[in-house]
Amino acid sequence: MSRYISPLWLFLAILSCFVLFAQSVSGPSGTLAFRRGGDIWIKPLPDGAAVQMSQGGGAEYPEWSSSGQWLSFRQNGKLTVMPANGNRGERRVLDGSGVWSPMRDELAVADPDGLYVLSFDGNGQQKRVVLRRPKSGSIGDIAWSPDGNRLGVTVNAHLWRVNVDGTSAEELLTAGEHGSLEIRGWSSDGRHIVVAVNGDSSASIASDGLPLTFVPADGGRPHTFASSVLHYPDSMSVSRDRAEVLVSAGCCREDWHNKRVALVDPATGSFTLLTSATAAAVSPSWSPEGDRIAYVSAPEPEARAISGTVVLPNGQISPRAANGKTVVDSVGGGEPARQALAKRRIWIMNADGKQMRQITSDPQYRDESPLWSRNGQYILFARLDRQDNASLWSINLNSGALQKVVDQVDGQLGWFGYYGHINWYASVAWHQE
Repeated sequence: MSRYISPLWLFLAILSCFVLFAQSVSGPSGTLAFRRGGDIWIKPLPDGAAVQMSQGGGAEYPEWSSSGQWLSFRQNGKLTVMPANGNRGERRVLDGSGVWSPMRDELAVADPDGLYVLSFDGNGQQKRVVLRRPKSGSIGDIAWSPDGNRLGVTVNAHLWRVNVDGTSAEELLTAGEHGSLEIRGWSSDGRHIVVAVNGDSSASIASDGLPLTFVPADGGRPHTFASSVLHYPDSMSVSRDRAEVLVSAGCCREDWHNKRVALVDPATGSFTLLTSATAAAVSPSWSPEGDRIAYVSAPEPEARAISGTVVLPNGQISPRAANGKTVVDSVGGGEPARQALAKRRIWIMNADGKQMRQITSDPQYRDESPLWSRNGQYILFARLDRQDNASLWSINLNSGALQKVVDQVDGQLGWFGYYGHINWYASVAWHQE
């Protein structure tokens, strides 16, 4: 006996299949800014034509405004801001450094006169002073609060918080007479500013990572996550919806050894280790909904000797041998380090560390720096082949389909980078609709 199938149901079934197929082949959306041949280019995703934005080389660190209508980058010691449509007549070159607001087309800029906010809202470029330069010293790091209403600022070795209109400026923390401060960001709820305190202002000590201090933005007792966290942007990830901060923790500067993804509570400094001591896990990245984590992982070079984890009296996290002692990395660089880094793959897991799953596996590439699409369906990531050629790819998490998005991107110092770390943030920025 045959069963009648309604034409409407048949149409809906065909439409669903078409939508799924279109999603699997279309790729992520938005606009990529990337570095190629020393200049900044932009490309509409998934398959638009690349357009060169800078000229003359020496350009790096592309960053998008909130709307995606403006792009900034550093070039020859200056900060260049230009519209995404490439109109060079509207280009502006600024002294100092700048950071875009997460909510508006406003750029917080530090220059010799102090801290000001420059608005690119379509009504002309309006400048308002937020904080005057102190009589001695200068403005350092700048970080916007998640709602775009406040700024965290370093003035010499002091942390300040100030409203964007210049009111309610308050000093929150000092690094001491010989110390220095680096702002790492804000917690997603805007209650804490995350800083790294370098008590001796030592570049060598900072290169091995520093503890993170969570400073209440409205005053109060700070809390510290004592294990070292390297000073790279992708060593920490803040979720839009969760207060906990993700970090890649563990001493020292060697990026192929003793790195664990940890979930840290800014309100207490308490933490949960999510990855095993037998793998070096870096570049953690929250999914848009805060329910999954993407990260980069490769086997520890000393994995056979590792039986667990030890937390040292100073708070450092280290792999533990069967005899209870700390496992020391025997890979100092060279070909053993290259082979260890070549095994890096993209993984995802649930926010509680469960259901870990490797999602890339091509032995021809080393995979790095995962970024989530806004709908959580795609991950954009960087790849380095055996000849140190860098490219950008996306993967569809539903189908597993891989797509090369950009064929040629400038890496940083080849495969070694800085002790295994390649700063992709100097070369890639993704604005999503």
